[in-house]
Amino acid sequence: MKTATPNFKTRPYAHALVGLLCGIASALLPTTARAESPPVVDDQTRSAARALTEQGLKLYDAKNYAAAVDKLARADALVRLPTTGLNLARAYVKLQKLIEASEKYLVVTMTTLDSTAAPAQKRAQEVAATERVEVQRRIGSLDISLDPAAPDAVVMLDGIIVPSALVGVPRPVNPGSHQVEARLKDARAAKEVVVGEGGAARVVLTLAAASVATSQVAAPTPAAVQTAPQAAPPSTDPPAATAPAPSMIAQPQASQPASPDHATGTSGLTIGGAILTGLGGAGLAAGGVLALVTQSTVNDLVACSDDPACTRADQIALHDRALRQQQGTLIALGVGAAVATGGVVLLVMGRKPKEPSRTEAALLASPGGAALRIRW
Repeated sequence: MKTATPNFKTRPYAHALVGLLCGIASALLPTTARAESPPVVDDQTRSAARALTEQGLKLYDAKNYAAAVDKLARADALVRLPTTGLNLARAYVKLQKLIEASEKYLVVTMTTLDSTAAPAQKRAQEVAATERVEVQRRIGSLDISLDPAAPDAVVMLDGIIVPSALVGVPRPVNPGSHQVEARLKDARAAKEVVVGEGGAARVVLTLAAASVATSQVAAPTPAAVQTAPQAAPPSTDPPAATAPAPSMIAQPQASQPASPDHATGTSGLTIGGAILTGLGGAGLAAGGVLALVTQSTVNDLVACSDDPACTRADQIALHDRALRQQQGTLIALGVGAAVATGGVVLLVMGRKPKEPSRTEAALLASPGGAALRIRW
């Protein structure tokens, strides 16, 4: 009996568009909110996953849980079966990584199985749902708050930045010791807190006011008034009309005082903008390369549909590969465009006008006449 295969050759562009939309939808949906299906793997990959699982279970029995997690995670990444996910979740529990275990249990329960799946896989889903309920009871809660509130502060938990939406509200954490830190300019506060299994803790960090250095700009002062030379000794002749003493009065022209905006040199914004622009360009270039790779995979899929030797599993594998490549292309192009745009904005903000020239003029007056002195 000949198996009907989709005719990808008749409308390749339509199928490419459908794949692109599927890639966008899969990128927007949360990972834990959609069901997963085990990938189509060959016999060699399946055999390698089985060997990794056996190694991981031996390490688990030897209570070397960290090494067991490494082996079991590799096996689960290859086949994505409920049994491999269940083994990995149990190893996470032994390491007190209860949040990671809970998420993996949830993925196992939401994995889509067909009617030909082995009973062990369905049984693994039932066990994962039961064990997840117990693990969730053991997960702790931590409330990190700032007093006074500082929306611009950077809050970190165990070296990882905490989203601002999670500051001031309880959040799930694994049991054990945690390092909490907050920074705002040159102010810093840090505390260590221990959360027990199923317990709740609260940490309040107080940030001292950061000192902001302000630069004072001195306004130009008029030149000092020169005093007249000492008069000659009085004579016995009748007094003559007194001539004005020579003086020099500085008269600044309409030149503005220097401000920080007129400072010369390269600003930090310009350097950051150049770096971001370069990174954004690299991201766009990577997206272009991924687009070419995706088109090549689509061409292979079209050729596979016309090849009698090409099986249904081969077509599914090519189709899934094209979806992943299209998703990577969208991410690379989107991130590259965003980073490049930010770099251009920083370059525009970092432009500084040259310092304008300042001109001073002085009027010299003396008995013999007057003169104008200009200093550039």
